[in-house]
Amino acid sequence: MKRKERLQTITEIIGQTMVGSQKELSKLLKLRGISVTQATLSRDLSTLGVGTVHHPEKGNIYSIADLSLEGREMSKMAALPMEAIQSLGFSGNLAVIKCQPSYAPSIAMSLDVSGLVEILGTIAGDDTVLIILSEGITKHQFQKALASRFPEVDTLVHSNSGGVS
Repeated sequence: MKRKERLQTITEIIGQTMVGSQKELSKLLKLRGISVTQATLSRDLSTLGVGTVHHPEKGNIYSIADLSLEGREMSKMAALPMEAIQSLGFSGNLAVIKCQPSYAPSIAMSLDVSGLVEILGTIAGDDTVLIILSEGITKHQFQKALASRFPEVDTLVHSNSGGVS
């Protein structure tokens, strides 16, 4: 099988199935007659821009930001893992989410695929997400948009309305 066809198959699997690990993805590929090494699969995932998002029932699952509209809608359904978020703070046009270790990439991916025009971009570390707000967006506008897209953050937004935490 050619690389392009393998990448398409990986994209289809991730778009249709909640896959949480390379081992699981490798098994699903084998069911379709595709055998790959772990190194090849890692390169393929990197090429496709695969990241993880938190799913409320399955935990972390793979997501591709450039999926078809149907796949993108599936990715947008991922919720922010509220149990991991510790605080939301602001400085100018920057917002910072502090969270438990290893959750930042999932939170950033959820924000990136959310479609919020108030967000210019995110940068994730291990326990911190830096959110760059779009030009002219105020802290209040961002908090309102965040709460409307992710209702589960409403308490966090309101608890941080007085200042930086």
